[in-house]
Amino acid sequence: QAKSKTGLEGFAFQVVSKWPLSLLFDQKIMGCYQMLFRHLVNCKHVDRRLCRVWINDKEVKRLPTTAASGYLGAFSLRQRMLFCVQNLEYYMMEEAIEPNWIRFMSRLNNVNNIDDLLAEHWDFVDQCMKDCMFMNHDLIAIINKILASCIEFCDFMQSIDGVDSKASENQSFEDNIKRLDAKFTSYLITLLTTISSLGQEESVEKLRNILYRENFNGFYSEKIERDQRGNDTVTSSISG
Repeated sequence: QAKSKTGLEGFAFQVVSKWPLSLLFDQKIMGCYQMLFRHLVNCKHVDRRLCRVWINDKEVKRLPTTAASGYLGAFSLRQRMLFCVQNLEYYMMEEAIEPNWIRFMSRLNNVNNIDDLLAEHWDFVDQCMKDCMFMNHDLIAIINKILASCIEFCDFMQSIDGVDSKASENQSFEDNIKRLDAKFTSYLITLLTTISSLGQEESVEKLRNILYRENFNGFYSEKIERDQRGNDTVTSSISG
């Protein structure tokens, strides 16, 4: 049975403009803007959901130390998820879209006719799509899985009615957190491994900033190297 879309998934950016501005916002351009806008809104939504979990987590401070210890795994996972999502938001807005917008505004000074304007506008949108990973279906699919795993974690944490000392001692609670942690970590390692294995194009160099920030302290280095060795082994077996 097909899952119905949520209001967030159906939310779309729309521009209504009259001629001649309508020339700038044709169906192709609008489709790109809508994908970018929806993706950014989704990231911000996940960010807010994780922050809401953090607010609820503060109630745990009132529990005895032995009872609160059961929540440590959830605290750690929520923090890593929030760090990941906020890094993705920062990259897309500050390192992908903003520099392209500044370059677009600068180039408008040399525009002499409508054809030049259309070309510059499309170049801006196209570069934003590339830098935000929409041209790499594998990367954008992994990011969507990361965001979905964060929402699954938030749903689970908020399904717990208040802070109950029994919940922290419940083995099923810790098992669920471990399962969600393993899922999120697996997706994140796949994202970082995929980025590190890309070529040397200019847009790829920007993407490497995600890798550097997410793994700034080498927390995931061993897992990334293990993943890459596994991929190399598979490739060698196939070529052999």
